[in-house]
Amino acid sequence: MDIRHEVISVNLARAVSDFLLPYVRDDMEAYDYYAAIAEGTGGDEVDGSESIVGLVAVNPMAVGPEIVSIGVSSEYEGLGIATELINFTLGRILENYDEEELDLPNSISAWVVGEPDGKDYAGSAFKANGFEAQDIGNFYEIEVSKLSESRLLRSEKVMKKITASGAEKEFMSLKNTPKGMVNEFSNRLLRDGGYAGIYRERLDEDLTFFAVKDNAICACILFEPISDGVAVNSLVYMDEKLTDRQEIIYLFAACADAAMNRLSASDRLVFWIGEERTKKLIEELLPSARVRSRGTRYVLPFETLMRIRAERFESTGMSIVENASLSCGSCRHCTEAVLSCAIYARKPSGVLNGGDCPDHT
Repeated sequence: MDIRHEVISVNLARAVSDFLLPYVRDDMEAYDYYAAIAEGTGGDEVDGSESIVGLVAVNPMAVGPEIVSIGVSSEYEGLGIATELINFTLGRILENYDEEELDLPNSISAWVVGEPDGKDYAGSAFKANGFEAQDIGNFYEIEVSKLSESRLLRSEKVMKKITASGAEKEFMSLKNTPKGMVNEFSNRLLRDGGYAGIYRERLDEDLTFFAVKDNAICACILFEPISDGVAVNSLVYMDEKLTDRQEIIYLFAACADAAMNRLSASDRLVFWIGEERTKKLIEELLPSARVRSRGTRYVLPFETLMRIRAERFESTGMSIVENASLSCGSCRHCTEAVLSCAIYARKPSGVLNGGDCPDHT
Protein backbone atom coordinates (compact mmCIF):
# COMPACT_ATOMS: atom_id res chain seq x y z
CA MET A 1 0.00 0.00 0.00
CA ASP A 2 1.37 3.38 -1.04
CA ILE A 3 0.85 6.29 1.33
CA ARG A 4 1.61 9.89 0.51
CA HIS A 5 1.25 12.96 2.72
CA GLU A 6 -0.24 16.30 1.79
CA VAL A 7 -1.47 19.57 3.24
CA ILE A 8 -5.18 19.63 2.46
CA SER A 9 -7.88 22.30 2.44
CA VAL A 10 -10.53 22.82 5.09
CA ASN A 11 -13.19 21.70 2.62
CA LEU A 12 -11.43 18.41 1.97
CA ALA A 13 -10.88 17.91 5.71
CA ARG A 14 -14.62 18.34 6.28
CA ALA A 15 -15.22 15.24 4.19
CA VAL A 16 -13.38 13.18 6.80
CA SER A 17 -14.20 15.24 9.89
CA ASP A 18 -15.06 12.06 11.81
CA PHE A 19 -11.29 11.74 12.32
CA LEU A 20 -11.34 14.95 14.39
CA LEU A 21 -12.25 15.68 17.99
CA PRO A 22 -15.68 17.35 18.36
CA TYR A 23 -14.39 20.78 19.41
CA VAL A 24 -12.15 20.88 16.31
CA ARG A 25 -15.12 20.08 14.09
CA ASP A 26 -16.97 23.02 15.63
CA ASP A 27 -14.39 25.54 14.33
CA MET A 28 -12.59 23.92 11.42
CA GLU A 29 -11.55 27.22 9.82
CA ALA A 30 -9.15 27.86 12.71
CA TYR A 31 -6.80 24.97 11.91
CA ASP A 32 -4.39 23.62 9.30
CA TYR A 33 -4.81 20.03 8.08
CA TYR A 34 -2.28 17.35 7.12
CA ALA A 35 -3.44 14.09 5.60
CA ALA A 36 -2.17 10.57 4.91
CA ILE A 37 -3.61 9.47 1.57
CA ALA A 38 -3.69 5.83 0.51
CA GLU A 39 -3.47 5.22 -3.22
CA GLY A 40 -5.43 2.50 -4.93
CA THR A 41 -7.97 2.08 -2.13
CA GLY A 42 -11.03 2.90 -4.17
CA GLY A 43 -12.19 5.54 -1.73
CA ASP A 44 -13.90 8.74 -2.83
CA GLU A 45 -12.52 11.29 -0.36
CA VAL A 46 -9.81 12.51 -2.74
CA ASP A 47 -10.66 10.92 -6.08
CA GLY A 48 -11.90 7.58 -7.36
CA SER A 49 -8.70 5.68 -6.53
CA GLU A 50 -7.52 7.37 -3.33
CA SER A 51 -8.80 7.95 0.17
CA ILE A 52 -7.68 9.85 3.26
CA VAL A 53 -6.72 7.32 5.93
CA GLY A 54 -5.22 9.68 8.49
CA LEU A 55 -5.71 13.32 9.45
CA VAL A 56 -3.91 15.78 11.73
CA ALA A 57 -5.26 19.20 12.72
CA VAL A 58 -2.81 21.88 13.85
CA ASN A 59 -3.47 25.18 15.56
CA PRO A 60 -0.83 27.23 13.68
CA MET A 61 0.21 29.59 16.47
CA ALA A 62 3.34 31.58 15.71
CA VAL A 63 5.24 30.69 18.89
CA GLY A 64 3.58 27.56 20.18
CA PRO A 65 2.00 25.46 17.41
CA GLU A 66 -0.30 22.81 18.79
CA ILE A 67 -1.45 19.50 17.33
CA VAL A 68 -5.07 19.49 18.46
CA SER A 69 -6.35 16.28 16.90
CA ILE A 70 -5.12 13.16 15.13
CA GLY A 71 -7.11 10.28 13.72
CA VAL A 72 -6.38 7.21 11.60
CA SER A 73 -8.91 4.95 9.89
CA SER A 74 -9.60 1.85 12.00
CA GLU A 75 -8.79 -0.28 8.94
CA TYR A 76 -5.24 1.06 8.89
CA GLU A 77 -4.31 1.16 12.57
CA GLY A 78 -1.04 -0.43 13.62
CA LEU A 79 0.73 0.24 10.31
CA GLY A 80 2.76 3.24 11.45
CA ILE A 81 0.57 5.71 9.56
CA ALA A 82 0.16 8.02 12.55
CA THR A 83 3.91 8.09 13.19
CA GLU A 84 4.74 8.99 9.59
CA LEU A 85 1.93 11.54 9.40
CA ILE A 86 3.18 13.31 12.53
CA ASN A 87 6.70 13.30 11.11
CA PHE A 88 5.43 14.93 7.91
CA THR A 89 3.42 17.46 9.92
CA LEU A 90 6.44 18.45 11.99
CA GLY A 91 8.49 19.05 8.86
CA ARG A 92 5.85 21.31 7.39
CA ILE A 93 5.45 23.22 10.65
CA LEU A 94 9.18 23.94 10.71
CA GLU A 95 9.01 25.47 7.25
CA ASN A 96 7.02 28.37 8.67
CA TYR A 97 9.88 29.53 10.92
CA ASP A 98 13.00 31.44 10.06
CA GLU A 99 16.43 30.74 11.52
CA GLU A 100 16.10 33.19 14.42
CA GLU A 101 12.71 31.80 15.46
CA LEU A 102 14.07 28.27 15.44
CA ASP A 103 16.74 29.32 17.93
CA LEU A 104 14.12 30.51 20.42
CA PRO A 105 12.95 28.17 23.20
CA ASN A 106 9.72 27.31 21.38
CA SER A 107 7.82 24.06 21.58
CA ILE A 108 5.22 22.09 19.68
CA SER A 109 2.54 20.62 21.92
CA ALA A 110 -0.12 17.97 21.40
CA TRP A 111 -3.13 16.71 23.27
CA VAL A 112 -4.17 13.07 23.26
CA VAL A 113 -7.64 12.41 24.64
CA GLY A 114 -9.06 8.93 25.09
CA GLU A 115 -11.00 6.56 27.29
CA PRO A 116 -9.83 6.41 30.95
CA ASP A 117 -8.54 2.85 30.58
CA GLY A 118 -7.93 2.84 26.83
CA LYS A 119 -4.62 2.28 25.05
CA ASP A 120 -2.83 5.45 23.97
CA TYR A 121 -2.15 4.63 20.31
CA ALA A 122 -1.61 8.25 19.27
CA GLY A 123 0.73 8.75 22.22
CA SER A 124 3.00 6.03 20.87
CA ALA A 125 3.21 7.88 17.56
CA PHE A 126 4.11 11.14 19.31
CA LYS A 127 6.79 9.42 21.39
CA ALA A 128 8.26 7.90 18.23
CA ASN A 129 8.73 11.47 16.95
CA GLY A 130 10.49 12.73 20.07
CA PHE A 131 7.55 14.12 22.07
CA GLU A 132 7.58 13.63 25.82
CA ALA A 133 4.52 13.33 28.04
CA GLN A 134 4.67 16.46 30.17
CA ASP A 135 1.45 16.03 32.09
CA ILE A 136 -1.10 13.26 32.43
CA GLY A 137 -4.49 13.63 34.00
CA ASN A 138 -8.23 13.08 33.79
CA PHE A 139 -11.13 15.05 32.42
CA TYR A 140 -13.84 15.23 35.09
CA GLU A 141 -17.44 16.07 34.26
CA ILE A 142 -20.03 17.56 36.60
CA GLU A 143 -23.49 19.03 36.14
CA VAL A 144 -23.92 22.66 37.17
CA SER A 145 -26.74 21.59 39.51
CA LYS A 146 -24.22 19.50 41.49
CA LEU A 147 -21.76 22.33 42.11
CA SER A 148 -23.70 23.61 45.11
CA GLU A 149 -23.04 20.29 46.86
CA SER A 150 -19.38 21.23 47.36
CA ARG A 151 -19.20 22.54 50.91
CA LEU A 152 -15.62 23.70 50.42
CA LEU A 153 -16.31 25.72 47.26
CA ARG A 154 -19.40 27.31 48.79
CA SER A 155 -17.98 27.94 52.27
CA GLU A 156 -18.31 31.43 53.74
CA LYS A 157 -14.54 31.95 53.79
CA VAL A 158 -14.11 31.01 50.14
CA MET A 159 -17.12 33.01 48.92
CA LYS A 160 -15.92 36.11 50.75
CA LYS A 161 -12.52 35.78 49.09
CA ILE A 162 -13.75 35.37 45.53
CA THR A 163 -16.40 38.11 45.73
CA ALA A 164 -14.05 40.77 47.15
CA SER A 165 -13.87 43.94 45.08
CA GLY A 166 -11.61 46.94 44.61
CA ALA A 167 -8.00 46.73 45.78
CA GLU A 168 -8.69 43.43 47.53
CA LYS A 169 -9.85 41.69 44.36
CA GLU A 170 -7.46 38.81 43.62
CA PHE A 171 -9.64 36.64 41.38
CA MET A 172 -10.95 38.05 38.12
CA SER A 173 -12.80 36.68 35.12
CA LEU A 174 -11.23 37.10 31.70
CA LYS A 175 -13.84 39.74 30.90
CA ASN A 176 -12.67 41.89 33.83
CA THR A 177 -8.92 41.28 33.59
CA PRO A 178 -6.81 44.02 31.90
CA LYS A 179 -5.76 43.01 28.41
CA GLY A 180 -2.11 43.93 28.99
CA MET A 181 -1.95 41.74 32.09
CA VAL A 182 -3.39 38.77 30.16
CA ASN A 183 -0.97 39.29 27.26
CA GLU A 184 2.01 39.40 29.61
CA PHE A 185 0.87 36.20 31.30
CA SER A 186 0.25 34.54 27.92
CA ASN A 187 3.80 35.35 26.80
CA ARG A 188 5.17 33.93 30.03
CA LEU A 189 3.28 30.67 29.50
CA LEU A 190 4.67 30.37 25.99
CA ARG A 191 8.21 31.21 27.05
CA ASP A 192 8.53 29.25 30.26
CA GLY A 193 6.11 26.38 30.11
CA GLY A 194 5.62 25.50 26.47
CA TYR A 195 1.87 26.02 26.89
CA ALA A 196 -0.30 27.46 24.17
CA GLY A 197 -0.96 31.16 24.28
CA ILE A 198 -4.15 32.73 25.63
CA TYR A 199 -6.53 33.93 22.92
CA ARG A 200 -9.65 35.72 24.13
CA GLU A 201 -11.74 34.73 21.14
CA ARG A 202 -11.22 31.03 21.97
CA LEU A 203 -12.18 31.31 25.63
CA ASP A 204 -15.34 31.88 27.64
CA GLU A 205 -14.86 35.31 29.21
CA ASP A 206 -17.23 34.57 32.12
CA LEU A 207 -15.93 31.11 33.13
CA THR A 208 -12.20 31.77 32.60
CA PHE A 209 -10.58 33.10 35.79
CA PHE A 210 -7.17 34.40 36.88
CA ALA A 211 -5.51 34.73 40.27
CA VAL A 212 -3.63 38.03 40.57
CA LYS A 213 -0.82 38.99 42.95
CA ASP A 214 1.27 42.17 42.84
CA ASN A 215 -0.51 43.21 39.64
CA ALA A 216 0.51 40.01 37.83
CA ILE A 217 -1.33 36.78 37.06
CA CYS A 218 -0.02 33.80 39.02
CA ALA A 219 -2.66 31.12 38.27
CA CYS A 220 -5.50 30.50 35.86
CA ILE A 221 -8.36 28.22 34.92
CA LEU A 222 -9.25 28.53 31.23
CA PHE A 223 -12.56 27.47 29.67
CA GLU A 224 -13.57 27.18 26.05
CA PRO A 225 -16.97 28.66 25.09
CA ILE A 226 -19.90 26.43 26.02
CA SER A 227 -21.14 24.20 23.19
CA ASP A 228 -24.12 21.83 23.27
CA GLY A 229 -24.48 22.39 27.00
CA VAL A 230 -20.83 21.53 27.77
CA ALA A 231 -18.05 23.93 28.81
CA VAL A 232 -14.59 22.35 28.60
CA ASN A 233 -11.67 23.49 30.74
CA SER A 234 -8.52 23.69 28.60
CA LEU A 235 -5.94 24.49 31.28
CA VAL A 236 -5.49 24.67 35.06
CA TYR A 237 -2.17 26.35 35.80
CA MET A 238 -0.38 27.90 38.75
CA ASP A 239 3.08 29.37 39.19
CA GLU A 240 4.37 27.29 42.09
CA LYS A 241 6.83 30.02 43.09
CA LEU A 242 4.12 32.64 43.49
CA THR A 243 1.12 30.70 44.66
CA ASP A 244 -0.10 27.51 46.28
CA ARG A 245 -2.91 24.97 46.19
CA GLN A 246 -5.30 27.39 47.91
CA GLU A 247 -5.32 29.65 44.84
CA ILE A 248 -6.55 26.73 42.74
CA ILE A 249 -9.39 26.15 45.20
CA TYR A 250 -10.39 29.80 44.93
CA LEU A 251 -10.24 29.65 41.14
CA PHE A 252 -12.50 26.59 41.09
CA ALA A 253 -14.88 28.37 43.45
CA ALA A 254 -14.96 31.51 41.29
CA CYS A 255 -15.62 29.45 38.17
CA ALA A 256 -18.32 27.38 39.91
CA ASP A 257 -20.04 30.52 41.17
CA ALA A 258 -20.03 32.05 37.66
CA ALA A 259 -21.39 28.81 36.18
CA MET A 260 -24.26 28.62 38.67
CA ASN A 261 -25.19 32.24 37.96
CA ARG A 262 -24.98 32.02 34.19
CA LEU A 263 -25.54 28.45 32.97
CA SER A 264 -28.52 26.12 33.10
CA ALA A 265 -28.68 23.54 35.88
CA SER A 266 -28.41 20.73 33.30
CA ASP A 267 -25.30 22.18 31.63
CA ARG A 268 -22.02 20.43 32.34
CA LEU A 269 -18.49 21.54 33.16
CA VAL A 270 -15.52 19.42 32.16
CA PHE A 271 -12.28 19.98 34.11
CA TRP A 272 -8.85 18.69 33.23
CA ILE A 273 -6.42 18.31 36.13
CA GLY A 274 -2.92 16.82 36.15
CA GLU A 275 -2.53 13.41 37.71
CA GLU A 276 -0.26 14.52 40.55
CA ARG A 277 -3.02 16.45 42.24
CA THR A 278 -6.15 15.00 40.67
CA LYS A 279 -7.55 12.62 43.24
CA LYS A 280 -7.43 14.70 46.42
CA LEU A 281 -8.47 17.91 44.72
CA ILE A 282 -11.45 16.40 42.94
CA GLU A 283 -12.60 14.47 46.02
CA GLU A 284 -12.55 17.66 48.05
CA LEU A 285 -13.91 20.15 45.54
CA LEU A 286 -16.18 18.18 43.23
CA PRO A 287 -17.37 15.04 45.03
CA SER A 288 -20.10 14.42 42.42
CA ALA A 289 -17.75 14.60 39.43
CA ARG A 290 -17.14 11.53 37.27
CA VAL A 291 -14.16 10.67 35.08
CA ARG A 292 -15.13 11.38 31.49
CA SER A 293 -11.85 10.72 29.68
CA ARG A 294 -8.09 10.68 30.10
CA GLY A 295 -5.84 13.37 28.67
CA THR A 296 -2.10 13.49 28.04
CA ARG A 297 -0.21 16.59 26.98
CA TYR A 298 2.91 15.96 24.90
CA VAL A 299 5.62 18.54 24.26
CA LEU A 300 8.47 18.64 21.76
CA PRO A 301 10.94 21.58 22.02
CA PHE A 302 12.12 22.99 18.71
CA GLU A 303 15.68 22.32 19.84
CA THR A 304 14.95 18.61 20.25
CA LEU A 305 13.08 18.42 16.97
CA MET A 306 15.94 20.07 15.12
CA ARG A 307 18.41 17.63 16.62
CA ILE A 308 16.28 14.65 15.65
CA ARG A 309 15.74 15.85 12.11
CA ALA A 310 19.37 16.83 11.53
CA GLU A 311 20.23 13.36 10.29
CA ARG A 312 23.35 14.66 8.57
CA PHE A 313 25.22 14.52 11.87
CA GLU A 314 24.57 10.77 12.06
CA SER A 315 25.77 10.07 8.53
CA THR A 316 28.87 7.87 8.31
CA GLY A 317 29.66 9.50 4.98
CA MET A 318 29.98 13.05 6.21
CA SER A 319 33.72 13.06 5.55
CA ILE A 320 33.16 12.70 1.79
CA VAL A 321 30.23 15.12 1.40
CA GLU A 322 31.25 17.87 -1.02
CA ASN A 323 30.19 21.50 -0.78
CA ALA A 324 28.33 21.21 -4.08
CA SER A 325 26.03 18.63 -2.49
CA LEU A 326 25.10 20.65 0.59
CA SER A 327 22.04 22.07 -1.14
CA CYS A 328 19.63 20.14 -3.35
CA GLY A 329 19.25 23.18 -5.62
CA SER A 330 15.65 22.41 -6.50
CA CYS A 331 13.41 23.39 -3.60
CA ARG A 332 12.14 26.86 -2.76
CA HIS A 333 14.54 27.20 0.19
CA CYS A 334 17.71 26.96 -1.90
CA THR A 335 19.66 29.92 -3.25
CA GLU A 336 22.52 30.38 -5.70
CA ALA A 337 24.92 30.35 -2.76
CA VAL A 338 25.17 26.66 -1.89
CA LEU A 339 25.57 27.16 1.87
CA SER A 340 22.68 29.64 2.07
CA CYS A 341 19.89 27.09 1.84
CA ALA A 342 17.31 28.27 4.40
CA ILE A 343 16.75 24.78 5.78
CA TYR A 344 20.17 23.23 5.18
CA ALA A 345 20.48 22.15 8.82
CA ARG A 346 17.25 20.17 8.61
CA LYS A 347 17.80 18.29 5.37
CA PRO A 348 18.19 14.51 5.56
CA SER A 349 21.48 12.78 4.90
CA GLY A 350 20.38 11.56 1.49
CA VAL A 351 19.93 15.10 0.25
CA LEU A 352 23.26 16.22 1.64
CA ASN A 353 24.88 13.35 -0.23
CA GLY A 354 23.54 14.66 -3.53
CA GLY A 355 20.04 13.19 -3.56
CA ASP A 356 16.70 14.83 -4.21
CA CYS A 357 14.81 16.77 -1.52
CA PRO A 358 11.28 15.29 -1.63
CA ASP A 359 10.18 16.80 1.69
CA HIS A 360 10.84 20.40 0.71
CA THR A 361 9.91 20.79 -2.93
